[in-house]
Amino acid sequence: MQLRSTTNGTSWQLNNVSTNNVTFVDVQDSDARLGQTIFASNSTDVSNNRNWNFSGAGLVKTWWGGTSTNWSTGANWDQGTPTAADSALIVSTAAVMPTLTSAVTISSLTINSAATLTLNGYNFTLSSFTNSGSVVIMGTEPVTTAPNNLAYSSVT
Repeated sequence: MQLRSTTNGTSWQLNNVSTNNVTFVDVQDSDARLGQTIFASNSTDVSNNRNWNFSGAGLVKTWWGGTSTNWSTGANWDQGTPTAADSALIVSTAAVMPTLTSAVTISSLTINSAATLTLNGYNFTLSSFTNSGSVVIMGTEPVTTAPNNLAYSSVT
């Protein structure tokens, strides 16, 4: 099945409200950041698709904070909210910095210099963590992996 915009190169939006696995789709120009990640096996990523996972392996998702500080809002990320298999990158040039609004599990996290992540009392589970910026802990929330804190970084 082909999923395409009526105008080549113009994104069309899809709001996936549940966890979905699809097979044998050919997708182009889809922006699915409004909802949950769509996992597509035996499928073709033609180009310009957001919040689709065609490989089964995790993606590196970059925080831009274009909508709010809410970690779980897909539109704040370049490819939708990170899932357990994904890695997250928080850049210092983001409009606003992320704050957790629920417990989060991801594969790895990199916080660039001058960028900040606020845990806000929620659990944060990951296997690899490089911190060049700041992590703000608001209570007794557990973090499963100690950060590799680089020079001039902080955990408060």
